[in-house]
Amino acid sequence: MWRPASPTRVAAMSLCAWLALSAAVLPLAAQTDQDAREPGSLQLTSGSIELARLVDLASQRLGVRVTYDEQLLKAKVTLRLPNGIDDRGLWELTNRVLAEQGLVTARLGGADDPALAIVKLLTAVQLAQPEPITREQLPEERQDGAGNVDSLFPQYLPSFRKLSVRVMHVPVRDVAAAVGGVGGLLSKPGGVAMEEPATGTVIIADFRGHAERAARAVMAMDVPSVEVRIVEHRCVHLAAAELSAIAMQVMGKRDGFCLLYTSDAADE
Repeated sequence: MWRPASPTRVAAMSLCAWLALSAAVLPLAAQTDQDAREPGSLQLTSGSIELARLVDLASQRLGVRVTYDEQLLKAKVTLRLPNGIDDRGLWELTNRVLAEQGLVTARLGGADDPALAIVKLLTAVQLAQPEPITREQLPEERQDGAGNVDSLFPQYLPSFRKLSVRVMHVPVRDVAAAVGGVGGLLSKPGGVAMEEPATGTVIIADFRGHAERAARAVMAMDVPSVEVRIVEHRCVHLAAAELSAIAMQVMGKRDGFCLLYTSDAADE
């Protein structure tokens, strides 16, 4: 004869069922949380992906702190990754895709800023703090585009740099104008080279590779003038004063000095 189960028995059966379900589900949830925390565990597959999702994936997988405005990252891109991608490749891919949209990853507060901001290139030029740099601190130029070691994230460098290069031997204005006028050194239209006469520095702001190449160019131009040799010549066809004036006009077109000694005997 069938009898309805007592409320106590129903409650006990429900509790057992809940415990059994929890035992099956909770380990999966814990594993998912663990995967999200472990760099390298999140995978990127081929297909269409929103920029914000790509940045989030790179940030979580690589453990890099990133800030951005969601309105800047609404575009979608299509990725084709037949063999997958490693951590370093993911970071390079993310920066390249952002660059195609006119965006950069930058430490706006300087080299010690713990967070990378994703902003437009022109915004980074205006807001980023200059980073003083010397010849010894510049990385060696390599074909694979690898940069110097970042003190916070050695493998995951920001794609933007704003460098301050001290100029000692040549006019700052001439150096800044030369760097800005040489094609290929700075990106167009965002890269800039600005003079700061008060501090005797040239400020270079651009994508990392362009900024570092431009800094090398500044350092190559900032060298002492060559040693001046004084040579006396007997004037035959022109008066000494006239020849001296012509020489000074010629040397005035260059960054150098010319000293000519004249005497009455030279006019003979």
